[in-house]
Amino acid sequence: MNKIKQSSHKILLVEELAPNDGYAVISGDPDDEPAWRHSGRGNYGFADGHVETLDPTDLGFQKKSGSLDQHAGVLDSRRNRYYFALDVDQ
Repeated sequence: MNKIKQSSHKILLVEELAPNDGYAVISGDPDDEPAWRHSGRGNYGFADGHVETLDPTDLGFQKKSGSLDQHAGVLDSRRNRYYFALDVDQ
């Protein structure tokens, strides 16, 4: 864990919109959409141990209505990489 750069900004645990398999791949897998069931927000665990409730748009995702048949694609890849790419020192 000490090799993760900027660990207070790197997300390791994701609350999925429709959990189905015990892990999330945040790079285009429609089964691993970020959740927004808590007043439009979801819970995320960071590499330094803290948890935040964030809006998917904070993470670079497009926000949809919450219907399981709608997929929240990545709109801002730079912002998305900032939170999810563990090898990036940003």
